[in-house]
Amino acid sequence: MKKIILVAGALLLSQVVSAEDLNCQISLNTKLVVNKNIYLPMTRSVSFGEVEAFRFKINNFGNSKFQIEVFDGNNPSRGYADGVLRSPLDQIKWSFWSREILLESVCTLLKR
Repeated sequence: MKKIILVAGALLLSQVVSAEDLNCQISLNTKLVVNKNIYLPMTRSVSFGEVEAFRFKINNFGNSKFQIEVFDGNNPSRGYADGVLRSPLDQIKWSFWSREILLESVCTLLKR
């Protein structure tokens, strides 16, 4: 019984230690439209905004590896931006440009 409690405690602690606080922003035609702080546990995904037909999600793969995932409802498709965030100076950036729209998303660590 003691071993089960220790293992469960270790697993819970590893989830907490692997979580990150992020800030994710979305800009539409250079205007900031979403600015959201996110608590993101390892191996989890969190939606952080919708702009027009685009839905935004950030994924935490562990080992400081993250991914912005964007679903485009107009052209059922997805776009991705992968990166490593080790300090608040690092960022992951996804961009979409057409004649009608400039859409950008940036995620950074709040602290480490």
